[in-house]
Amino acid sequence: HSALSRAALSGDAPSAPHALSRSTGSDFDPQLSPAGDRVAFVSDRSGQSQIWLQDLASGEAIALTDAVDVATVSPRWSRDGHSLVMIENAAGKRRLVEMDIASRQRRVLSRADENVLEAAAGAAGDTYVWAADVPGEDNRLVRVHHPGRADEQRDVLARSVSNVDFDASDATLYFSPRTIGGGVYRAAFDAGTATLVPRDVPMRQGRW
Repeated sequence: HSALSRAALSGDAPSAPHALSRSTGSDFDPQLSPAGDRVAFVSDRSGQSQIWLQDLASGEAIALTDAVDVATVSPRWSRDGHSLVMIENAAGKRRLVEMDIASRQRRVLSRADENVLEAAAGAAGDTYVWAADVPGEDNRLVRVHHPGRADEQRDVLARSVSNVDFDASDATLYFSPRTIGGGVYRAAFDAGTATLVPRDVPMRQGRW
């Protein structure tokens, strides 16, 4: 089993961590809300990986998803903290959905032919970025405005990518092409093209 812990990192030294969750299963992939008052995370305490939400003040944790035959993972907050995007894995097919937290209403964002690997919500309303496998093609990294609507717009930022990572603090995504010496590229969540990160620019701590 694994549980979530919290520690304050301000000041000269971090505080001692204390447990946030007490679970009969494993809790992982914690994502702090933009306001810093709630944390969304994945837990299999129900027997299936689902998204849970915990209020940091009260300690109360509730399940946001509960489908018995669908594993739901990778919760990522919208910039306003009103919704989460998450990946549903049913029968080996990974689709991206968005859930409004207050109403629990959900909508599918990805297309039927996409097997979503990573995703995040943009800074502007109704804009998202995700990486997905597509049958017969290399994976692709796309920025999508108004998914599923008549005015949907898609920008393919790159194909055949690896090490996709999203920095919600400044609404920037980073990725590396699957080519020798491909380097690291970055792009804004909401607009603009991807640019190569100069080698002398320090990167934030992560998978790079």
